[in-house]
Order: sequence, then structure tokens, then C-alpha cells
Amino acid sequence: MQHLPAAWVVDPDDPRAPPQELWDQMTPAERRRVVDSLPTKLDFPRASPPDVWFHGEVLPLPEVSELLARLGDFRTRIEKAERDIEEAGRRAEEAERALAEERQKLAEALAEIDRLKRERS
Repeated sequence: MQHLPAAWVVDPDDPRAPPQELWDQMTPAERRRVVDSLPTKLDFPRASPPDVWFHGEVLPLPEVSELLARLGDFRTRIEKAERDIEEAGRRAEEAERALAEERQKLAEALAEIDRLKRERS
């Protein structure tokens, strides 16, 4: 199998690594050349902020920030819902205990009524 040279030139105004398919075709020396040509620090006034992959789509950084904020909102809502569920469970247990106590009192009262009826007879 013949190796086709994988040429990748880093754009200084939009520095990026090559696509995965091209990266996979590169030799270790070609990969090292690309890595060495990538900046270690971005000059944001000159370069646009990096994009982020999200479920197969490239999203600009502001959209990613918005998405993360929305996820934080969802997490807060989920945590509140979990607390509400726990509280509802505690209230249901308390109601069941109170109902059991009332049933016990009713049973005792009925037993007392039966006892009194037997004494009268």
C-alpha cells in the first residue's frame, strides 16, 4: 500500500488540527510537523474562538456556553424535583403512620363499645 502524503497547513487566523481521516493517514513525522505548527496560545482578538463538537455538530463557543448554562438549569430543576419527591415520600409515610394510629384508636374504641354492651347485658 502506497502512502499518500497528507498535507495540512495550519491557518494562523483559524488554527486547527486536521480532520480525523487525514490525521489517520499521516505518518508520525507529518503529525509532529502539524502539532509543532499549532499555536500554544491563541490571540483571540485575531483568531476566532475554537468551536466544540456536540453530537456531531460543530458549535461556536458562545453556543456551547449557552448550552452549558441550560444544562446547569436542568440540573438544578432535577435536583429540586428529587427533593420534592423525597419530601412527598416523607409526607406519605407520615400520613400512613397517622392513618394506622387512627385505625388503632378506632379499633380500641369499638372494642370498648363491645365490652360495655356485654356488661349491660
